[in-house]
Amino acid sequence: MAIDELERTTLVNTLVDKLGEGPAATLMKTIIPDGTDSLATKVDLVEMRATIDSAITRQTRTLLLTMAAFMVPIWVPLYISLLG
Repeated sequence: MAIDELERTTLVNTLVDKLGEGPAATLMKTIIPDGTDSLATKVDLVEMRATIDSAITRQTRTLLLTMAAFMVPIWVPLYISLLG
């Protein structure tokens, strides 16, 4: 459940009334230490997923090509020796 700005402002005002300005500010900083600017958005998650997907694809290609590069020199002589 997302909290909108009105609910957040109401919470801050209630905390200021009950605790005072200093303790209310301290409590709000512990809830969101860096402010709302540092929270991830859906767009951030989509971009991160795209980055991870491309990295995994690149890693898989590299792994398969490396395995093929090691296997060909082993299998070709064996295959030739079986034919000859």
